[in-house]
Order: sequence, then C-alpha cells, then structure tokens
Amino acid sequence: AQGRPCPTVANVLYLRIVRPDEPATLRSTTSRMRKAFADTEDAVAEHREAYRRAGLEYAVCFFESEDVDDLLRQMRIFADRIAPLPPVSASP
Repeated sequence: AQGRPCPTVANVLYLRIVRPDEPATLRSTTSRMRKAFADTEDAVAEHREAYRRAGLEYAVCFFESEDVDDLLRQMRIFADRIAPLPPVSASP
C-alpha cells in the first residue's frame, strides 16, 4: 500500500429531516426508499458528523419525502444548515 493513493470513502445516506408538527405516519413518494434516518435537523447533523468522524469523505443523500415541496424543504435545510457545519471536533 505504500506509495499508492488512499481510497476515497463514500456512502449513501437515506435521510428525513422531520418537521416539528409532522404526523407519525407519512405518505411517501419514494416507495423504494430504504429505512431512512428520520429526525430533527440537529440529530441529522450529528448523524452526518458521526460518519465524518468514521472517515466518510463524500455522501450521496437521498431524502424520504412526501412531495416535491417536502423534498425541496429538506434539501434547503441540509444545504444551508447541515452540510456547511464545521466538524463537531473542530476548534473555533
């Protein structure tokens, strides 16, 4: 392995960023979705950080959604508030 480049570590994350008023059962438009990690924005950020600490460099995210508006809501939250977060272990 000496002298060879290290492999890139990537994974697929199945996510759902829940709404505060979300009902327990949702009508999903993503019927082939695997069991998604569904929780609050903060919990999804912690979930992402756990993968990063384990060595994840790239993630392909699939969002469990009810409709296009719900998908866009989750993608905006992830892009604006979760993906750009510095690692929890980083010093200020």
